Amino acid sequence: MIIAIERDRIVSIKDMGGTRTLNDATESAGPGVHVIDGKGGYVLPGFVDVHDHIGTPTHLYGGRLTHVDYVLRLLLAHGITTVRDTGALMGLNWTVALRERNAKGEVTAPRGAVAPRKSRLSGPLQSCVG
Repeated sequence: MIIAIERDRIVSIKDMGGTRTLNDATESAGPGVHVIDGKGGYVLPGFVDVHDHIGTPTHLYGGRLTHVDYVLRLLLAHGITTVRDTGALMGLNWTVALRERNAKGEVTAPRGAVAPRKSRLSGPLQSCVG
């Protein structure tokens, strides 16, 4: 099995059939190709968390707000590569700005989608929801 990944995305999956060794894969790989021996393991796509509250301000009542960078890295460490912030509790502008910073590579985070409450949507803000 050959799984080609470019820019952090799976671009193709090919069943090579028969029995292959790590040496076979390494020898047939082109220059600059990193070969990983996945024997005995599994390959899973990134998980999608469809209901999350990034930076929930009500956590302050418990004593403190967990730093958002920690939460985002923790999601990635658990295999979550896409997260949908339901409610945009830190404010729609904050949540959209975080998503844009992520797209620019300024923060380490899962890809983000925003799902604010309908009452918060009006005019040009509707186009920010993804």
